[in-house]
Amino acid sequence: MGRSHTYRRNPDVLVDWAPDDQDSPGVGLFDARTGRALSWPVPSSDIPDLLRALALQGVPHQGSGQAEIPGKVLAAAVSAGLIVPCPPCDQTFPTSCTPHQQAAHREACMVPPDAESLPRPPPAARLRRPASGTRTPLPDRPAPPSRPLSAVLDERRSRRVFAEQSVPLPLLGALLGRAARVRGFLPPLDLQQTQRPAPSGGGRHSLEIYVLARDVTGLAPGAHHYDPFDHTLERLAPWGQELSELMDRLITRPGRMSRTPPVALYLASYTERTSWKYGGMTLSLVYRDTGCLLQTLCLVATDTGLAACPIGAIDAPVTASFLNDTDGQVMHVGGFALGLPSDVPPPSVTPPHLAKGAGRHQPPPH
Repeated sequence: MGRSHTYRRNPDVLVDWAPDDQDSPGVGLFDARTGRALSWPVPSSDIPDLLRALALQGVPHQGSGQAEIPGKVLAAAVSAGLIVPCPPCDQTFPTSCTPHQQAAHREACMVPPDAESLPRPPPAARLRRPASGTRTPLPDRPAPPSRPLSAVLDERRSRRVFAEQSVPLPLLGALLGRAARVRGFLPPLDLQQTQRPAPSGGGRHSLEIYVLARDVTGLAPGAHHYDPFDHTLERLAPWGQELSELMDRLITRPGRMSRTPPVALYLASYTERTSWKYGGMTLSLVYRDTGCLLQTLCLVATDTGLAACPIGAIDAPVTASFLNDTDGQVMHVGGFALGLPSDVPPPSVTPPHLAKGAGRHQPPPH
C-alpha cells in the first residue's frame, strides 16, 4: 500500500459547460485566472469517480491503486489542475480573490450595447409598491447649512458610538435628500435614467434605501422605504423582535458596536434595472454603485453633524420580511449605522510622518 496523500481543490479551476467545439460529455473546465477553457481530463464513464475526487478537499487518500478513488482518475484530475496534492496539515487561507470572484470580475470586462439595441421598455426607475403603510413626508428644512467640502473631507470618520438621543427627523430627511434624492431624468427619457447626487452606472440606480428606525423623533419605529422621487418614507413594518435581531445581526455586531444605533439604512439592489443594460457587468456595477452611495452618505452625514459608519455585512439570502413581496428580485448590498455623535471620540489618527514602522513589510513569524 502506498503512502497516504491529501488533496484539495484548486480554487482557480472551475467546472463549467463545455464549449461547442470541445469533444466532451457536456462539461468542461474554466481557469478563472486566465479565462481559458481547459480539456475535461477523463472519459464520461469516469465522471462519477472524478466528482468524488473533487469532493475530497483535504480527506486523506491512499496513493496506490488499492484506494477508493482509482489512481488514474486522481492522476487525471491532478494533471488537469482540478486538485493538487498538499500536506495533511495544509490549512492555508487564500491570499487573492476566489475563482468565483475572478470569474465575476472577468464578466465585468464586456462592452455595454448601444442604447438603440436595448429592449424596450426598460425596468422602471421608480419602485412601485402597493400602498400599505403610513407615508411620512420628509422636511427639507430646517437643516444645517452645508460647509466647505475640504472641511467635510477632513472631518469624515467612521463612528461606532452614538449618543443616547433620538435622531431628529429633519436631520434624517436632510441626509436622504442631499445624498439620494432624484433630481430629474436624463435623455433619452424612454430609458428612465435618473440623475442623483451619487453616480450610478448608466444612470440605472438599482439601489433602494430602507430605513430601520429605532429612535427617530417624529417617525414611528419600524422599517420604512425611502421614496427618492417624493422624498417620503413609507412604513413597511413596525419595530419588533425581528427588526431588532436584523439590526443586531447586520449592523451592531458586524460594526463592533456596544449599543444598537438609533437608525440604520438597509441598502438593497433591484438588479434588473442594471442587468437590463449591462448583463454580465451587473454585479460589478452594483458593488461600485454601493460604494459611491456609501461615500456620499458618509460625507453628507459629516456635513449635517450626524455620526455614521458604513457596514459591509450582507443579508444573503435576504431575510428581511419587509421584502417578502419582492419575489427574490432584490439583493442586500450593505448597511449604514446612524445617530448623533457621542462624547466618545473616534480613535486618534497618527500622521504618516510620525507612524514609524507602519506599512513596512513584516516577516512572517517563525
